[in-house]
Amino acid sequence: MFKLSAGSTLTTLLTTSQLSASSTGVFYQVGKNMDTGRIWVNTNHSTAGIRYGIIEVDLDGTLSTWSTGSTYGWYGSYYHNLEQDFDTGFIRAMYGRVAYELQPGNTTRTTLYNIGYPAGFSLYNACRYDLQTAANKRWVVPGYYITTGKNNQSYYAPAFLHVDTKTYASTGMVVEPKQINAPDRNYPYAFDFYRGRHVQTVKAGTKKWNLHISCPRFPNKSYVAALSLGGYRPAVKLPDGRKIHLIPDKLTPASINNWLRPVFDAGPLTLDQNGEAVGSLDLNSLPKLGGVPLWIAVAVLDPAAPNGIAYLPDTIVFRIP
Repeated sequence: MFKLSAGSTLTTLLTTSQLSASSTGVFYQVGKNMDTGRIWVNTNHSTAGIRYGIIEVDLDGTLSTWSTGSTYGWYGSYYHNLEQDFDTGFIRAMYGRVAYELQPGNTTRTTLYNIGYPAGFSLYNACRYDLQTAANKRWVVPGYYITTGKNNQSYYAPAFLHVDTKTYASTGMVVEPKQINAPDRNYPYAFDFYRGRHVQTVKAGTKKWNLHISCPRFPNKSYVAALSLGGYRPAVKLPDGRKIHLIPDKLTPASINNWLRPVFDAGPLTLDQNGEAVGSLDLNSLPKLGGVPLWIAVAVLDPAAPNGIAYLPDTIVFRIP
């Protein structure tokens, strides 16, 4: 694993040899621990006693083990994604036809449900959460729809499925119908949501970051941004069932009212015609805090929407250096 710093400085952050005297090991997916803001790395390193477990890495190179994987942990390979369930802090996802969960510590993965082949669809890998703020959360899972044509030829039409994370009920849609009668295997191995990084921090200078907000379906709408040092779960539940993953503390009302400038500036508080806005974090006036996690939530406002909130992107965590 490498770290690319401002000014194009490339340094080695992690190698398998750091886990034990042996260099035999493989790294797979990366993600971020929502509880700490540190980087997650999925790895198999039997010499170090990590069997598809999760290593946690800080930007100064400090290592810790979130999960050893025990007998068999999170087999991510390069198809899978490393995302937490915001309500539990555990890793949960579909892998093929099966939903699994991995908890921290010396634990193996747990089988939650085998969905089989719903309505003729076959699920593949690269499962991702749709909005975790939703009243009924779901996974989006790529896959394919199998049909049999001439001479018993099997055809594989690329598809996507929505799977409810509680009931495991699913709905599927073929995204390239012509392949129902063509022998191609053009189904997706991995995917992401178009302009799906709704909230993200981008380094802009020494102890400065821009806060990019992107909600493309809501141009010219007002928004608010809120901070908390208290955490992100349990979520604040709205009357319509949606959830804001932010524990309010003293920072929260001050950030909503934009009283923290210049340390935190939520930006223009109105999305532009593309549904975008840019705020900022300037921490030059603060002492070095040594990796304190800060949670950032955004809400798009509309008086006509339920509870006055048109859209709730997922909360992000920012690790204060």
